[in-house]
Amino acid sequence: MKKFFKAIGTILMLSVIAGAAVVTTHLSKEENSKTLIASYTNGSYLLEIYSVGDVESSGGKADCRFIFKNGDETLCSYDFTVANNGKALQESNFRVSWGDDKVVVTAMGENQKNHDFSIYYDGTVFTVVS
Repeated sequence: MKKFFKAIGTILMLSVIAGAAVVTTHLSKEENSKTLIASYTNGSYLLEIYSVGDVESSGGKADCRFIFKNGDETLCSYDFTVANNGKALQESNFRVSWGDDKVVVTAMGENQKNHDFSIYYDGTVFTVVS
């Protein structure tokens, strides 16, 4: 009976190790597939827009991420999707305007209405489809 429980314990331990390796590999690939599309600044604040992953494997939609910083401090990281007919995104897919209390980013894709993102200087994000 001891051998049975020892074998079950070994199998469970190997399963946990294998699962951790798969999760680590997936997270590593996702982080490595992040490509900077555009970077905007108003002096103290910095907005970076990244394409994340592969457009072709996502049904023509591009997964994106805003990273909004004040100096070295990251105020927010916000994930969103742009439907651009399977094409890679470029800086021309985004319009950015800086305000007194926020930056407004308009994401434009061929297969979607424009999406406006208001990113406030405290890191709060609001979205509107126009």
